[in-house]
Amino acid sequence: MTLPTTGAIVTPHYLATDAGNRIFGLGGTAVDAAIAASAVLCVVYPHMVSLAGDSWSLLADDSHVRAVDGTGRAPRALSAAFLRGRGDEAMPDRGPHTITVPGGVAAWGLMHAESGRIPFAELLSDAIGFAEDGVEVANSLARDIVDYRPMLEADPGCRALFFTVDGRPKSTADRIVQPELAATLRSIALDGPRVLYEGPIAEAFVRGVAKRGSLLTTTDLAEHQPGFVEPIARQYGESEVLTAPPSSQGFVLLQMLGAAELAGSPEWTHGADLAWMPRAVDAFGRMRDAVLGDPRSMTVTGEDLVSDDTIRRILEEATAPRDTGYAQPTLTGDTIALMAVDTEGRVVSHIQSVSGAFGSGILEQSTGMIGHNRGSAFTLQPGDPSELVGGNKPPHTLMPALVRRGGRVIAAAGTMGGKNQPAIVAQVIARLLNGASAQEAVDAPRWVVPSVSGGETSTILIERRTDPSSLIMLRKAGMPIELIDEVDNRFGQAQAILITSDGFQLGSDRRSDSLRTSGLIRGVSLTSSLSG
Repeated sequence: MTLPTTGAIVTPHYLATDAGNRIFGLGGTAVDAAIAASAVLCVVYPHMVSLAGDSWSLLADDSHVRAVDGTGRAPRALSAAFLRGRGDEAMPDRGPHTITVPGGVAAWGLMHAESGRIPFAELLSDAIGFAEDGVEVANSLARDIVDYRPMLEADPGCRALFFTVDGRPKSTADRIVQPELAATLRSIALDGPRVLYEGPIAEAFVRGVAKRGSLLTTTDLAEHQPGFVEPIARQYGESEVLTAPPSSQGFVLLQMLGAAELAGSPEWTHGADLAWMPRAVDAFGRMRDAVLGDPRSMTVTGEDLVSDDTIRRILEEATAPRDTGYAQPTLTGDTIALMAVDTEGRVVSHIQSVSGAFGSGILEQSTGMIGHNRGSAFTLQPGDPSELVGGNKPPHTLMPALVRRGGRVIAAAGTMGGKNQPAIVAQVIARLLNGASAQEAVDAPRWVVPSVSGGETSTILIERRTDPSSLIMLRKAGMPIELIDEVDNRFGQAQAILITSDGFQLGSDRRSDSLRTSGLIRGVSLTSSLSG
């Protein structure tokens, strides 16, 4: 591995981290390293990310922070009325009608035009090689192939990639080779990200998913443009936490931290306030599900949602008695988070996803791309902010985060974990600001409150290694609990970078497939490996 000389990066897979480090070794920026790592993850983590997926990012430099909207819209021809007319009573979870315009690769282009300096041909070379020559099946990929076996076996592309010739699910002893994906990556490397939206690749992808019933068109792809938008922010102690605005769920992170701030509870991750915080998380999540959608369809703004008045009102609701019934949440694995920082002052917090594990469950074979199922977040309910309307954006779980103090970014954090992301990132940020190292913050035991439907009872999921005193406090929330022993995607795979006067402190989740060490970069001189 070429050690970096101009920055640091953490990702959930060691090959992606190595790719980013190699780009830093060539003098690349944080954006360059993030793109290179993101591309590798599209090869080695196909259960979580794809070239045909979405992203949200925060991009900071010495002067300001901007959010990068890498999300796409529903096909113009698709609508709730269309699906109801064919007999659907609810939005499908998988399949062709959950595929929306993929926005992530276009976001690469926007960020690179702003802050990149290494050509795409170099940035994507590692990903091309891994796709062409093959790569070992990652631990988390092997688990998800087994967990989602019926869905994968039903799709010709997924069946060919994720199973052996005798029909056995591929394991960590096997390799996946993706020549069609390598060709798509090579086209992007030579001609830039727009090839995914105009020309032969766009036409091939649309043609392939249309055969499965999708209404996506080449016009839908050609009309897509990424954009810079203003992040939303809220004070937490002496720091300011920033995240993506709606259609992202990032406001839930700020609501959680705002609740702790209003309650004067800076050590809520392990103190007595654990008795009420899970209820607050449940209430914030229910509000998110009621109000989030395309910003053009929402009746409230991100700023409204993180105001003191809104947070206090939700906290009042959180004190209501809870039914002690039990509802089993769904296991998912759907997203990657990566963080990058360079010595010129740029910081990137990047979240990229296929939405649910393996997205739509459709691997378009001519391009090698798995279509995401971000459209599954729409509803068929008329008048709902998340109603399926052609050309609208669905609600998004992706939520990058940065922490700023005195006008300077001091930390970046993010995670996979679907609707559990706000609770996970809030715990990581709170621990960072309470003095934990970056590695300690992402390794610490977690709890989450997965979303449930309608009047179902919410359950607190807790990693069993949680300390006894915190477990006692969590039990006092008055909600059902479930203790989890094994690695579980619902607890996420978090990544964090802490920027100190001594350098960059890295934390990469041991729940992921990253190398399991962390390091400290002092200026431009490395004192240890950055394998995360």
